[in-house]
Amino acid sequence: MKIVSDVKLGTYTFVPKEKGEQEILSTLVKSIKPGEKLKYEGCSQDNREKKDFRIVHLTGPNNLKLILAGSTREDRFDVNNIRNLCFFGSGGLIFLGAITVGDKTAIVVTGKYCKLCGAAMIDWGASEWSTCDACAAKCTHKYVRHVVHGPKVDMDVADFCTICGRTKTKLKQRSRLERHLAVERELGLSIVYKDTMLTPSQVAHIRKMAAAAPNN
Repeated sequence: MKIVSDVKLGTYTFVPKEKGEQEILSTLVKSIKPGEKLKYEGCSQDNREKKDFRIVHLTGPNNLKLILAGSTREDRFDVNNIRNLCFFGSGGLIFLGAITVGDKTAIVVTGKYCKLCGAAMIDWGASEWSTCDACAAKCTHKYVRHVVHGPKVDMDVADFCTICGRTKTKLKQRSRLERHLAVERELGLSIVYKDTMLTPSQVAHIRKMAAAAPNN
């Protein structure tokens, strides 16, 4: 699938490249109405490259399955972004309409609408908080110190706004253990690793002792 993203308009356009994709999109536009949702059903690994790319699975009306796999490397990055959008922010994609690209039927979708101005959004963070960047820039901000998360960060501690969801400062670059230690120490939350049944503090202590031990 060829994917055309337009951050300013807050849309993705899906242009079929394979025969099977054209058939599915042609069938889809006959049964779905503007404003209806393509439900996110999870993702799977795209094994065509060594990089960690995803294939997104969507379901439309009448249980029609749309499998979203990028045709090019650029398209695959967009599919990863769509996965993050659906997983963190929207739970699926909103169908806006169909257009013709060449001789093919393509569809235009968005992720969510801003709760304040109604703008369409495809950014996962903006969608999670239902607040576009323009409205977030005008936000009065009420910051709290708590856990934050994202596609590349399972958890960390930061000051974030409870209105628009934006963090006060950019997250620090640090290791997974350092992030977990911050959550444990600053917020008093319990974290236990399933594979070892140890806490971040216990792991840090073991590593410190191992580093201090004399070499044999």
